[in-house]
Amino acid sequence: MDRFILIILCLNIFSATICNAQDRITSLSLEEAVTLATRENFTLRAAQFEYQATRANEVTAGLIPNPSFSYLGEQLNEPANSTGGGSGQQYTVTIGQTVETGGKRQRRLDSARAATLVAGHTLTGVEQQVLFQVKNRSRTY
Repeated sequence: MDRFILIILCLNIFSATICNAQDRITSLSLEEAVTLATRENFTLRAAQFEYQATRANEVTAGLIPNPSFSYLGEQLNEPANSTGGGSGQQYTVTIGQTVETGGKRQRRLDSARAATLVAGHTLTGVEQQVLFQVKNRSRTY
């Protein structure tokens, strides 16, 4: 019984110290509020990640397509031809390279650059909106 009381007492003391370890911030300066909002706002972070993704698509759009290679085996269980003495098995090797004509690559690159520009403007708009909301809230309090 004494152990049980000791354990309960220790748990109460431990929980009290944990609760006091995270003191709430009672006031923030405008600069601290702006820094906190730009660092922790999920909408802003999503816009930043979307901008990074469109930048990556721009890099990918400028690359030359990879060549393709395929190997195919057919009629593997066919017996040998009775007249020629060769096997009835057939193998096919195919190598291909896409050749872009008509400025398709440049158009794809221009399209990716335009998408990056739009994502950059969207990011700027979200940043301005977050700053406006923080400054507007700071005036009301």
